[in-house]
Amino acid sequence: MQKLHSDTASNTFSSAPLSRPSEFPCPEYFESLEQLGDEITELSAHLDAGTYQLLELIGRFDEHGGWHGSGIHSCAHWLNWKCGINLGAARERVRTARALPGLPLIRAAFQEGKISYSKTRAMTRVATAKNEDALLGVALCGTASHVEKQVRLYRRHKRLEALENENLRYQQRQLTWYVDDDGCWVFKGRFTPEHGALINAALQSAMEQLFHEQKNVPAEVSAETSSKEPLDRPMPVPVASRRADAMERLAISFLNGAKKSASGGDH
Repeated sequence: MQKLHSDTASNTFSSAPLSRPSEFPCPEYFESLEQLGDEITELSAHLDAGTYQLLELIGRFDEHGGWHGSGIHSCAHWLNWKCGINLGAARERVRTARALPGLPLIRAAFQEGKISYSKTRAMTRVATAKNEDALLGVALCGTASHVEKQVRLYRRHKRLEALENENLRYQQRQLTWYVDDDGCWVFKGRFTPEHGALINAALQSAMEQLFHEQKNVPAEVSAETSSKEPLDRPMPVPVASRRADAMERLAISFLNGAKKSASGGDH
């Protein structure tokens, strides 16, 4: 911020009102207006550069947990309390500060005052290392409104792309099986992430149930077992075999619920 203050002090921005031209056109009048416009854009660039420095400080402060304290819930909460920044605006500043380190092109343009905080804030909602160059091109040539529109279109495209991928995964679900030469059944399946997680949770639950049922049951020991080995030591069971047992338990549980009148022999 020191650079901002020194630069501002060295430039005497006009504060006196402009006099109305006595004749039209008046070159001096329009020259003064042009100079005033240049001063506005220059000061705006200084303010943007100053905002970048502020976000740099917020990012470091947040990263090191400087906001922690009694009754303080987040860095945004601290900014709201200490700096009087609206809580929603404070959250956006913290979010933008966290995103900037991973976006070197946008970060450099913002630091140099080439793009405003509004444009930077919008781009960091969707920007990645792969698309920041394209987004920055829109920001340098267009308005903040153009950037916001581009971000909305990008979000919509990503939602449609995600929906298409989800539908494709659902269409590719399958479960196949065959019986090998030994008469054993071999299953192979492909499930959506949600269905796969559900099946995995059911198998884990069944495996845990079987474990508790069998942990206190001593393993059967043949007559040839060496006397040096404890008779109650359980035999290790591979995880894959335990999953197979759990799958059988799930099938039995479903059949018991679907056919309550069926006997164990029928199963």
